[in-house]
Amino acid sequence: MGLLSRGMGMLARVGAESNSVSVTYSRPGVFSGKTVDAVIGGPGFSQEDIADVPGRIGEHAVDFIVRVADWITAGCLATPQDGDLVVWSSTIGNVTANRKFRVFAGNNVPAWDWGEPERVTYRIHARAE
Repeated sequence: MGLLSRGMGMLARVGAESNSVSVTYSRPGVFSGKTVDAVIGGPGFSQEDIADVPGRIGEHAVDFIVRVADWITAGCLATPQDGDLVVWSSTIGNVTANRKFRVFAGNNVPAWDWGEPERVTYRIHARAE
């Protein structure tokens, strides 16, 4: 293991410890309710491809960045897949809500990517339901 690999591992660990939230991950018909820590990242809101409607918001998309070691420890099977469900319990304005996201693949975007070349984290692409 080289210096760069150790550095990426440390960065992922520190990020998970200081910036992560607990989410519940499920794969319908396979497993459910696995709790894993994830750093929330990604594109946020995106615009639909309709050029005639400027400023129209098409979806709320986020990336859940999960350390592979945490994924395995949580008991999640294989790699993230299209259609998996992620539930993020968040508080906005003193109101707590369970926000549901579906992992998606499409438009030349896979369901997940490696977070870095050293393959320390999964970057799971999801859309709000």
